[in-house]
Amino acid sequence: MDYSKKLIFTVWIILFVCTDRVLSLKCYSCGTIDPKCRDPFDKDKEGVYSFDCSGSCYKAKSQNGDITRGCWPRPMEKKCTDQTVADRQGIDGPGTACHCSDNLCNGTSTKTGLCIITTLLLLTYSMLKHYLVRL
Repeated sequence: MDYSKKLIFTVWIILFVCTDRVLSLKCYSCGTIDPKCRDPFDKDKEGVYSFDCSGSCYKAKSQNGDITRGCWPRPMEKKCTDQTVADRQGIDGPGTACHCSDNLCNGTSTKTGLCIITTLLLLTYSMLKHYLVRL
């Protein structure tokens, strides 16, 4: 297999592994009375669950530290805003709401960032190896 075919094959494998999108979005869900919901969030704790969502995932945090995570019924732009966070599983008052649209993005996963870094490192290594062998 020549170099260009190897490179294309490697990129496709990395994209397949790093892409976790499916037909529906998955979001973590928990409320203020659940100690598993607080930061630092441990997605591997017993009782933490996720569910399908047709909108966007959110994490809302009030000024007193209460946190909820769940599904917002419609797609939202990926960003955090200071606002009154009310009617979200018990939070009421000023706080911050963050929306996102990647699978399980309302937890603490850094899979996307790690995949980008891994992809760049592998591509750089592959190109250096190819060109240094030619010298």
